[in-house]
Amino acid sequence: MICFSISYENIVFLSLILIVFSEYSSTSKHRTAHQVDFLSTRRKSDFESTTEQYTVEPKIEKGVISSSTEKLPNVGDDICFSSGLCRNAPDTENWFCHCDQECRIYNDCCVDHNANVVTKNQPKYECLSGTSDARAETGYFVSVSCPHDYGNQTVIDRCSRASLVADGPFVVSNDSRIFINEFCAYCNDVTHFTSFDLQLYNLRVDIDEYRAVSSELTGQEKLNYTLQLSDYKQIIPPGTVTRFCLIGLHATIDFACQLFVNPVLVLYTNNDERLYRNSFCVTPGDIRRKKCIGKRFHTNTNDKFTIHELSVIFSFKSVAENIDNIECAVWSQQIAKQGKCSYLETYKDKVIHIEYFLISNTNLSVIDWSRISLISVWTYVISNISALKTLENINVVTKNNNMTAHVKFKIKIIKRTFYQEMKNIEKYLKDQNIRLIVTDNITQETIEVKTMRKDENGYQNVSHMNDYATTYNIYHAKYLKYYLDNSQVSMMVGPVDELCGHWVIEVIQLGNLLRADSYECLPHITKVVTKLSIMSILT
Repeated sequence: MICFSISYENIVFLSLILIVFSEYSSTSKHRTAHQVDFLSTRRKSDFESTTEQYTVEPKIEKGVISSSTEKLPNVGDDICFSSGLCRNAPDTENWFCHCDQECRIYNDCCVDHNANVVTKNQPKYECLSGTSDARAETGYFVSVSCPHDYGNQTVIDRCSRASLVADGPFVVSNDSRIFINEFCAYCNDVTHFTSFDLQLYNLRVDIDEYRAVSSELTGQEKLNYTLQLSDYKQIIPPGTVTRFCLIGLHATIDFACQLFVNPVLVLYTNNDERLYRNSFCVTPGDIRRKKCIGKRFHTNTNDKFTIHELSVIFSFKSVAENIDNIECAVWSQQIAKQGKCSYLETYKDKVIHIEYFLISNTNLSVIDWSRISLISVWTYVISNISALKTLENINVVTKNNNMTAHVKFKIKIIKRTFYQEMKNIEKYLKDQNIRLIVTDNITQETIEVKTMRKDENGYQNVSHMNDYATTYNIYHAKYLKYYLDNSQVSMMVGPVDELCGHWVIEVIQLGNLLRADSYECLPHITKVVTKLSIMSILT
């Protein structure tokens, strides 16, 4: 997967922003403030009939103020009433409803969190995932509109249009209020905010072909071109506190339907399945069954996205002045935070095919070749730089009467990098040399194993007849350690934390156990990448 960033100025017209600020400063935006009063927090018995009067908050529309009083429905008639109570809402986990003072703002109160003032205005927050994934079931609340009395029609139109190409991504204020774009922030009195980065993944084109085409495009054209070739996810800035919600809850404008969130899953006889906001929202029809999800509700807070190889990241941060190109050689979080080098493309999760031969000065058993091959793969897993690609295999094939092993696997560059930086890392990983020295603890005899690549002298002497093949399935990043442990290989050293052109690994043989005691990077080969490796670790 590969990522790049361009400045926000290349995407949104500066002239329009100046117009926004000019009209913003000269337009009065005083709005009517309404005092919010809440009822006692006492909990009613599960199916107690409620007959209190609800006062509907005055609605301001086209200069006319109207108000009404409606009778609170008997919430005990909600078939899922007991599973949607405030007492069931956990304090530390995501939940579909809330019992705080902000639940009226986001329209996500639990069934028994009653207030004597209820708004009938169109909700200004929507539950969005910030992705192109139509299967997304959960998201967070995003402000999507301007106040009714805001006067700048240009800003209103661009807030409601919400085009990623023309209007930019989500933005977040210092107090974690998220807006669908910067224009919605402006009209809601927010002028200091941070833009989300836009990660476009599953890019369906080769990286070199993509760069050849996109380099001739303007910022907007490049973003539009990339969106047509990929899926996307908006990256939440660090430190942002989001408000969890369920996407796609079916609802009506009925007062009882809008009163609280207590989802019910309805299956109709035509096998149409819908998740409703609460049971008062259910559309009449031939219903086969209803299921309350409250007591069965569980969410996975882990990232559910599978980001595949070749993807692009757009940065919408402003470009800093007086940039020294030397500073843009290695990407870091500090550079990104300062807005430096944001005009350059950045890349992430590029997948590399690694292939090499291991040659020994003596015959080894199939088991020993498998163990030594796994130790050699371990040197490619570098903290904050590279990782084994999951759902792939490590293939080890012995040749030449067990004098040679052919090793193949895939590595992913997990560090966010500039293009040339990514190319440098790829070259070091592909050209990396390894020398393993295995010493018998009793006899002190040594076996030496080293790498050989197809372009090296002596490769032509390697037989292409296979003796034995072993495949290791990498379902998870931790599987390499599992295979090492299962093969009686003890790694007494910590993880690799730098790029290196030539590794020397000392291994002690203790009976059937192989113990990797130390590894050394030959400095005369790695001095060129010293700065690169340190900066990578810092990120």
